[in-house]
Amino acid sequence: MVDMVEAVCSLCLSLLSTPTTKAAPSPAYQSTPAIPLFQGSAIAFFCFAATLYLLSNSHPQSILRDIFFFASESMNRNIVLCGVGGQGILLSAKIIASAAELTGFQVTTHEIHGMAQRGGSVTAQIRYGRHVHSPLILEGQADVLASLEACEALRFGHYLRPGGLAVVSSQRLIPVTVSTGQARYPEDLDQRLQQAFPRLILRDFCALASELGDVRMSNTIMLGALAAELAEITAATWNEAIKLCLKPAFINSNLAAFEAGAKA
Repeated sequence: MVDMVEAVCSLCLSLLSTPTTKAAPSPAYQSTPAIPLFQGSAIAFFCFAATLYLLSNSHPQSILRDIFFFASESMNRNIVLCGVGGQGILLSAKIIASAAELTGFQVTTHEIHGMAQRGGSVTAQIRYGRHVHSPLILEGQADVLASLEACEALRFGHYLRPGGLAVVSSQRLIPVTVSTGQARYPEDLDQRLQQAFPRLILRDFCALASELGDVRMSNTIMLGALAAELAEITAATWNEAIKLCLKPAFINSNLAAFEAGAKA
């Protein structure tokens, strides 16, 4: 069976590669060349034969599984959050994951926080969709990159896909390597951000949080700013996720912060 189908596929390929001659059309009736009927039929027959070949394979389930894997992976949402220790990156990741789960998606998260409590880098990756097979986001695959520190956005900018959205706080936190003279903090940071990210939301989330009475809510304001990019999650679902992830005493203020970020 397999040999027969392979033979049919080979025949169809030879038909597809056979040149055809056609009389030159009159100059008054120039049009886009069409595929000859014979070759068009061969194309259809080749697709049918190829399908038979897949079905006659000894492991058709594995082939269909691989096709489904790549199709489902392409429909997932990939979000990378970054900042430094103490800014609430992990809480933001928890809220996004909760909102996606409440919407009905499969969700995976991945975090790196090492020496975060001493001001080190913190990153979190959130992936959600109908079928998510890995928690890791490859370089150039993130739909959204959100950073609570300006320089950290550049550090992890390689994760953002072409056309992806960067949501960046203008806050600058000088790392130990700079304060000890081992490195220099870029002076033209805003210009670098604009060059690196064609789609950029650059706001002073810290200042907005201070106006609301608590600078710690800058992470929730950042979530409000990126929520519009994740249109599959409704505003009501975001509010419910915030209520699930925060203590009762902080819910109302953070709901206000989220709304302020959405308007920023």
